Amino acid sequence: MRSIAAWRQQRQAVLVADAGTALSLTRVDGAGVFRGGRISAGVALQLRGLGQSTALLPSLESGSLELDRDPWPQVTALAMGWGCLQACAGAIAEAWADVACDSLGADQPWALWLTGGDGPALAPLLEQRGLAFHWAPDLCLEALAELRPLLEQAGLAVRVGQLQAWRGAALADGTRLAPLNPVVLLRGELAPLGLP
Repeated sequence: MRSIAAWRQQRQAVLVADAGTALSLTRVDGAGVFRGGRISAGVALQLRGLGQSTALLPSLESGSLELDRDPWPQVTALAMGWGCLQACAGAIAEAWADVACDSLGADQPWALWLTGGDGPALAPLLEQRGLAFHWAPDLCLEALAELRPLLEQAGLAVRVGQLQAWRGAALADGTRLAPLNPVVLLRGELAPLGLP
């Protein structure tokens, strides 16, 4: 969905790096056609996995880390944070290099877009690697704005809500999930396409 919004704004081939719980890398060519993607663990998921799966490493949340500018920290929590951030930045840089080298990317200009909660922490690392990108913190909401008229033209009533449950379990005390992860509720019936 985010890649559609990036493509519609730019009208050229895009690689969208959505750096949230998962790091999602999505390619859309210059004609607006989805051309595949990659999904890996985002910073928070990597930190959680390290804390839960290793005996001596602490459980950390990415939002609680205050990273200094030393890329080789001596404090374990900071070393974990830098390692996970560098892993995500490296995955984005590698995907960008792959786009430029493959047969699809060689004959058209591409733009790199960055969005998601870890975007602000990743931006300086991408800049250090010499990558130019469009920072789009509200790309998910922009995608919904782009899609809503199209869905309504198809006869669907569109409502955007906020999850009050996570994986079937109610969230305690009115806790809400991140606003960058809205839920789209569609109601209605699509007319048959008349395909054979």
